[in-house]
Amino acid sequence: MVQFMLNRGFAIIPLLLGVTIIVFLMMQLVPGDPVSMMLGETSAASVSDIERLREELGLNDSVPVQYWNYLSGLIRGDLGTSMRIRRPVTELILDRLPSTMALTAAGLAIAVILGLGLGLVAALNHNTLLDNLAVVAALLGVSIPSFWLGLMLMQLFSVTLNWLPVLGSGGIRGLILPAITLGIWAAGDIARLTRSGVLEVVRQDFVRTAQSKGLPRARLVRRHVLRNALIPVITVIGVRFGQVLAGTVIIETVFARPGLGLTLVNAIVAKDFPLVQGIVLFVASAYVIANFAVEAAYTQLDPRIEYA
Repeated sequence: MVQFMLNRGFAIIPLLLGVTIIVFLMMQLVPGDPVSMMLGETSAASVSDIERLREELGLNDSVPVQYWNYLSGLIRGDLGTSMRIRRPVTELILDRLPSTMALTAAGLAIAVILGLGLGLVAALNHNTLLDNLAVVAALLGVSIPSFWLGLMLMQLFSVTLNWLPVLGSGGIRGLILPAITLGIWAAGDIARLTRSGVLEVVRQDFVRTAQSKGLPRARLVRRHVLRNALIPVITVIGVRFGQVLAGTVIIETVFARPGLGLTLVNAIVAKDFPLVQGIVLFVASAYVIANFAVEAAYTQLDPRIEYA
């Protein structure tokens, strides 16, 4: 396994390199002059101001030189400087990261608990009313737009019942509604995959043998069924981590939560390209690393899996 993980670790390097190329080309492929967009079409900036900014951003160099300078900065941990806030992008990301990671972790925890619970209930009560209700709930979770769900939860719990704050920046209480919104949105796929995985495992001979020996149902489900059904579910959870992290862009905007998502939206509106590039690169890299961690978790769940 160690050799496999080392090989996979080296394989990630060209993948991350490809991510940096795509993120770098964001500024190159934007229609028009990026400097003019940053300064605003109606800006009274002089020609010298425009040239100074172009020189500051390195836009007067050739594209290969610009990319090399950009990559060299990334290796040093330098993502550039925000043109709007005039602070290093790395510093801004680190400032906003705790809020976003708290929301991501809470949303993913709710998604896993809700998804596993619904899927398990549906599978263990196959072809019953509970099964049908769980499947409908999972489909609704996948289908409902997260921004609409967030607004409806805000209307019910914040405006009508006055139980929770409207904004998502009020400590733990302000985290509840955004996390529930993210969790419900991400729980549908986990529930459906858990249901199908458990249904497949309970039909196996070793489960019937354990049942015939009188093993308590709770222990049977915990030690034999879930352990063997969780491999594909873990894969989906790893994929959902990146999607939930990206989904914070919408949720943080809806709930005005000061995190990377809201910062990214504000940077796009202000045409702050260095900040946009830095946040997109961070989210994409986190997605790649999360999938790498999922592969590492496989052998811990099922010792029968061996990596050549």
